[in-house]
Amino acid sequence: MNSSHLIIKSLLHKAESEKAQALAALEILTHQAAGIGDHTIHGLFEDAEKALEMLANAEDKLEMIEKYLNSKEVIRG
Repeated sequence: MNSSHLIIKSLLHKAESEKAQALAALEILTHQAAGIGDHTIHGLFEDAEKALEMLANAEDKLEMIEKYLNSKEVIRG
């Protein structure tokens, strides 16, 4: 396994982790908001917006990795 493979694989795993974190946050905020403490409506909205931005960024990263770094080959390799 060469260094390029390791770098691409690391980038891919990081983006997948960010996506999972964002989806988890959105799930909690939209379905279990009562369990997250003393948030105001404004605070909940800000947190949801941050999670959505994190999700969009992660999706963009995954798309760019696939498009320019051919991640399917990296994972199989």
